[in-house]
Amino acid sequence: MTSLASCCFGEQDPQTKTIDKKLRKEKQNLRRQVKILLLGSGESGKSTFIKQMVIIHGPGEFTADEVRSYRAQIYQ
Repeated sequence: MTSLASCCFGEQDPQTKTIDKKLRKEKQNLRRQVKILLLGSGESGKSTFIKQMVIIHGPGEFTADEVRSYRAQIYQ
């Protein structure tokens, strides 16, 4: 069996190794993601909560100007 395995499953192509490495890294990133479902009536602060989490924990999709604007609103 070992001779068959070495025949069929020889050295991996460098491109294959690169793809495998990218897949492992993407899998690790997906494990770090946390998905939440915010439920509440209108004007209950769902959007404000998300904006606060982005400001506290990371840059997200907000520009620097938006962050400054939201930060001022949050800390009023």
